Amino acid sequence: MKFNIRDIGPEGLHVQRRLGDAQVRELGTPAGLELGPGPASLELDVELTKAEASASVILVRGSLRAHLEVPCSRCLGPAIIEAGDEELQLTFFPEAPRVADEELSSDDLDTFSYDGEEVDLEPVLREFVILSIPMAPVCSEDCKGICGGCGAELNREPCRCAKPEAVSEAEPRATPWGEALRRLKKQTS
Repeated sequence: MKFNIRDIGPEGLHVQRRLGDAQVRELGTPAGLELGPGPASLELDVELTKAEASASVILVRGSLRAHLEVPCSRCLGPAIIEAGDEELQLTFFPEAPRVADEELSSDDLDTFSYDGEEVDLEPVLREFVILSIPMAPVCSEDCKGICGGCGAELNREPCRCAKPEAVSEAEPRATPWGEALRRLKKQTS
């Protein structure tokens, strides 16, 4: 999503766009982002203006909202993510040489560079989508997940494992994981 700086007049350039499912998925592809099967969308409502001090500095102010579906980290069902930034504030500077080992300050976090005559918002949108997804997304806070023994999806069906009192404390349950652990213990003894 590129904008030519010549198109930004004295009153600025208002941009209001909605990216649909295919566009959001394409946006996440370079980062290896895999979304769930449900529809995804991203809404952008920003104003691009030239800074008063320098016409080569571009200010971007506005809001971003995302609707995403990702796999639940507990049960692998759909987890719906609604994220938004109502106070988006970014600054784009013309590309300047940077020292390789230069340490970034907190002021540098919302600054970007542009090359040539265009400001590209795609990396900003990609970063927003990626950072909107929690480390361990859940479909609901009370999601019970999947049983590690029998594989039952505990939100929909009860556990099919043997009752704890019928299983010896010294031996793991008779599951594929328990069998693998038993073989591993025999190999290392």
